[in-house]
Amino acid sequence: MVCFDEWGPDLRQAEAGELGLDPRLRRLVWIHRVEPGSPPLAEPIQRLGRRGRLRWITGRREGDENYDAYEGVGGRPILDPGLAPRPWTEVREWLLDLAEEGMVAFGDDTLPPTLALDRIWITDSGRAILLDAPAPGTADLPRDPVPLHNPIDLVMQTCWYGLTGSPARTPADLERLPPIPLPLYAQEALAGILAEPDETAARIQEVVSRPATITRKRRIILLAATAAPALLVGAFALAAPVLTRPTQTGMERALLARLLKRYESTTDTMLGRTPEERERNRARISTFIAVRFRPLLTDTTAWSRGTLAAHRASAAGILAQHPNVSSADFEEVSRELRRLRLTPPPASGSPAFRGGLIAFLAALLSIGAGSVLLAPLFHGGLYIHAMSIGYVTGDGARASRWRLLGRSLVAWAPVLIASTNLGVSATGPALFLRQSWLLVIGLVVFLTGVVYSIAHPARGIPDRIAGTWMVPR
Repeated sequence: MVCFDEWGPDLRQAEAGELGLDPRLRRLVWIHRVEPGSPPLAEPIQRLGRRGRLRWITGRREGDENYDAYEGVGGRPILDPGLAPRPWTEVREWLLDLAEEGMVAFGDDTLPPTLALDRIWITDSGRAILLDAPAPGTADLPRDPVPLHNPIDLVMQTCWYGLTGSPARTPADLERLPPIPLPLYAQEALAGILAEPDETAARIQEVVSRPATITRKRRIILLAATAAPALLVGAFALAAPVLTRPTQTGMERALLARLLKRYESTTDTMLGRTPEERERNRARISTFIAVRFRPLLTDTTAWSRGTLAAHRASAAGILAQHPNVSSADFEEVSRELRRLRLTPPPASGSPAFRGGLIAFLAALLSIGAGSVLLAPLFHGGLYIHAMSIGYVTGDGARASRWRLLGRSLVAWAPVLIASTNLGVSATGPALFLRQSWLLVIGLVVFLTGVVYSIAHPARGIPDRIAGTWMVPR
């Protein structure tokens, strides 16, 4: 940075393209040296005061003093090796600045004589300024590989260089988008400016006003919406033992009434083919009833009305016949009656909680299976479609339906495996003990994926495996 004691001859102390400091007004000044005999800067450009251009201060064309002085702005050229590539969030602001300035300058004939990347200055605040000459520090940098003829070419070249760190190499490249994941609406807007150049600034303005990426908040909302049905069913599973206690009592009374009816029958073929066999099983049923339903048998209010009232005498006789039954005898009787399918298998836990657990698992399986099936139909899933989210591949193309089906299978595989194992274990505790590691691994992998997707909203583990990116649609 060069300090000037005064305007005029002392400007020769600054080398071409340097930013100097005006000590009187304490402002940056950019000194652009020109060749002797160069014409003065056009008067319309001297009067420019738009934010997309540097304000011209003064100039000279006398002897060895040939320069133009502009009011400087802190920043660096876009060609600075440490600047690009940059995220879409920043690059879209550059495109808007260049589109607005370029289209206005094209209309009032104040475009710089040459359009190129070395004429773009990125300020410290992240805005793009169009310069009338090569930016400071770009003299030794390579030139654009393809000439730019209009503001649209400049916008597309900036898009290529800003996002990839490499400029478009051919005129054909300027007519297509850089091969990187971009929001689908941004791809449509950038493709639209090639067809309708007059709408360039308006289209990019609309792009800037929309979300640039999938935010963490948006991803959490998506996860919550997906898990909400299962969570509601899970809440029901926890509350089911309390909410369905009257139903449990009714189920117990119905089972007792059915067993008493079989006990009172002497011709029920379910008890055996011969009278002797039927009598043995009737004795087993009476033993089972005396132990399993003793609280109901001794509850006088249960026999006053309903289905049990007709079996009061049989119940009293069973209580008198079996005042005490050993646990070994009860286990043997229960095992034999289950073998004959005269009694249901023992339930692990309360019947209501067991039913709620199975309902919860069914909800998980339904959500997972439904998400897998709907992924190719709604280009990622129903919630994905409703929240205006899309999927693209590494080159920016929309992900195919088969790729999305594979991604959905990867995302839901841990849940499907864990839920299926739980569903089997709900009806077979021994199997659960042998295969509980499947449940643990499935849940750990699933929760790891959820945490990772929150930390990296635009690309979770399933996206990395399937080669997709989540983008605003």
